[in-house]
Amino acid sequence: MTERTPIRFSVYSKTTIGVSNFAALRYDLINFDNTENYDTSTYKYTIPATGTYLIGYTYVKFNTSPARCNLIVTRNSINVTLATTLFPKSGVLGSTINNCGVYQLQVGEILFVQSRFGNPRVNLEEYTTDDILNSFWGIRLDY
Repeated sequence: MTERTPIRFSVYSKTTIGVSNFAALRYDLINFDNTENYDTSTYKYTIPATGTYLIGYTYVKFNTSPARCNLIVTRNSINVTLATTLFPKSGVLGSTINNCGVYQLQVGEILFVQSRFGNPRVNLEEYTTDDILNSFWGIRLDY
C-alpha cells in the first residue's frame, strides 16, 4: 500500500494592512504548504488535486461600520462565492470572525478570501511574536 501525503496549507499575517473592496485579504506568511500552491504575492491558493476540502479563515473588524468578507473560488475564470461572513455595525471593534466549511473543489481552481466592504483586516494590530492570531487554511479530507 502506498502512503499518501495529505494536501494542506496554513497562511497568516503579522500586519494590519487594509485592502480595498473586492481585493484579497493579505495573508502573506506561510505556516505550512506541503504542495507549495499558495502565492504570497496574490494571496491565493491553487487547488492541487480534485477532492473534498475543509477550508477556514479568520479576520477582524477594524472600525465601527459593518464588515464583510467572502470565500471565493475562481472556476473557469469566474469568481464564485462559497461563503460569506458579515460583522454587523454593532459588532465590537477588533472582534475576530471565523468561518469554516467543507467544499468540493477541482484541480486548478483558485481560492482566496475577498474583502467586500467595511475595511476588514487580518489583524487589528501588528505583532512580532511567533503566535498565529488569524489565518486562512485548508486540508483535503479524501486523499
